[in-house]
Amino acid sequence: MILFINIENLFAQACGTCVGLQFTNPTVSGTFGGAPAISSTTICIDGTFSIDQDFTISGCNIYLDANSVIEVQPNKKLIINNSSYITSCNGGNGDMWRGIHLMDGSSLHVVNSTVEDAIQAVYATPADAPLELVLDGSCFNRNLN
Repeated sequence: MILFINIENLFAQACGTCVGLQFTNPTVSGTFGGAPAISSTTICIDGTFSIDQDFTISGCNIYLDANSVIEVQPNKKLIINNSSYITSCNGGNGDMWRGIHLMDGSSLHVVNSTVEDAIQAVYATPADAPLELVLDGSCFNRNLN
C-alpha cells in the first residue's frame, strides 16, 4: 500500500530505526488527512497518537516509543482488526508504551489482533458518557496491567 500524506511533523527519530512511516504526536485528521482507515502499513509513533475522528487500523504493524499513547478522543471510535499488531519499539525489552486511553464516550474494538508491551493495554478516564469496549479473538501479551 502507498499512503500519500502531507504533514510537517514527519520525523525519523520515532523508534530509532523504524522501517515504516514515522510520526511524532500524530492526529488522524491532520496526519492521515481525515481518511477513515489505514491498512497493511507499518507505522512508528513517538508521543500521543490522537484518534480525533472514527478510525480503523486494519492489518497494520504499529510500533510505539516508550511512554507513547494511543488516545481515543471523546465520542470517537477506534477499530483495530485484521491481524493488526500494536507493540513497543523494543519488542518487550524494557521500554513500554502507555497503552490505549479511552476518553469520555469513546469506543474501542480490538478484533483478531495483538496488543502487547504496554504499561496498561487499555485504560479509561472517569467518564460521564458510557464507554464501549469490544474484544474479540485478540491477544493481549506482556502488558504490565
